[in-house]
Amino acid sequence: PLVRRAPAYGLGAQHLAVRNLLQGINLSEGQMAVKLAGDEATIERFSFKGGEGRVTITGGAALGSAPLAKLKLQAERFRVLGRVDRQLTTSGTAELEMSSEQARLNGRFLLDELRFDASRSAAPSLDEDVAVRRPGEAALQATDAGAGKTRYPWNINIEIDAGDNARFKGWGLDTALRGQLRVRTNAQGKPEVLGVINAVDGKFASYGQKLDIERGVVQFTGALGNPTLDVLALRPLLDNAVKVGVTVTGPVQNL
Repeated sequence: PLVRRAPAYGLGAQHLAVRNLLQGINLSEGQMAVKLAGDEATIERFSFKGGEGRVTITGGAALGSAPLAKLKLQAERFRVLGRVDRQLTTSGTAELEMSSEQARLNGRFLLDELRFDASRSAAPSLDEDVAVRRPGEAALQATDAGAGKTRYPWNINIEIDAGDNARFKGWGLDTALRGQLRVRTNAQGKPEVLGVINAVDGKFASYGQKLDIERGVVQFTGALGNPTLDVLALRPLLDNAVKVGVTVTGPVQNL
C-alpha cells in the first residue's frame, strides 16, 4: 500500500530586529526557518544577535490530538539589556516542554555582566490595585480574574550564577555581587527563590559617610520580595578610633 506523506511547507525570514531603546532592548540580525509538515512544526533556525553574543532557539511541536512542544534555548554572551543604568549579558541553556497538561522549564545561566543602578528611578506609575475612573465612564465591578478557571501548572527550575562581573548601585549601596540563586515552583505551584547573594568590596552611604561593608549577606528562602539580610558596615578605621557603623539583620518586610 502507498503511504501518503503530508506536504511540507517552510517559513523563513532574514534581517529581523527587535528594538526598544528606552528599555535597553536592541536585537538584530534575526534569522528564522520553520518547517511545517502535517501537524508537526520544526524550528530549524531561530536566532537573534544581542551585543556581541547571540541567542538560538531550536525544537518543534506536534499539534495533533495530544499537542506537545519541546524547545531548547542556547545563549552565548547574549546582551539582554543595554541601558545606561541596566545592563545584562548572560550565557546558558534552558529547555521548555509544554503539553496540554503542564509545562516544564529547566535551565542554568551565568551572568557574564550585570549592572543595575537603582538610583536612576523609572517614571512613576500607579499600583495594580488602583482603578482610574473618568467622567462619563461606567463604574467597573471588581471581579476575580481567577474565578472559575483552572490554573495551567508550571514546573520551573532555573539556576542563576551571578558570576564575577555583577554590580548593584542604589539605596546607599555600591557593591559587587557574588552567589547563586535558584528559581523554582514549590509543591503548591507558586514561584519561589532560594540561594544566597553576597556583597563584595562594597560601600554603604549612611549619615553622610561612606562605610565599608564588612559583611553583606542576602539570603532567599522563598518569597522574592522578602529575603533575610545580614549586613555589617563600618567606618574605615582611624588611628585609635572606635569602630562605628551600622548593622541590619532580619527579613526585609520586618525592617
